[in-house]
Amino acid sequence: MPFLTIAGITVDVSVDDAVQLESVTVGDKRRMYDGTLRSTVRATKRAWRFTSPVLTQSQDATLRAACANLATVVLSGDIVSNASVNVKVTIGESRIVADGLSFVRATTITAEEV
Repeated sequence: MPFLTIAGITVDVSVDDAVQLESVTVGDKRRMYDGTLRSTVRATKRAWRFTSPVLTQSQDATLRAACANLATVVLSGDIVSNASVNVKVTIGESRIVADGLSFVRATTITAEEV
């Protein structure tokens, strides 16, 4: 199963739910009165959304604490081509799923490049 390392915490992710979102453009493109294109685009930032299929409650709490207040963390792993990328991570909803004798969480994770 593919994995991500978020702030030093390794998380398995589901490939079926992994999505690279539309890149965010930093800057602006406009046309001047004579039709000339004027561009002040400085960069494009990538963004991803993943679902972790199984996290225990303690793993979920650790991940939320590491990414609290949109702290900048390092993201690496299979899905981002084993590159290290500085991102701001948003931890979304957690679905609680029965896994045999215990309960685990399927958590939505969104990462946006800084």
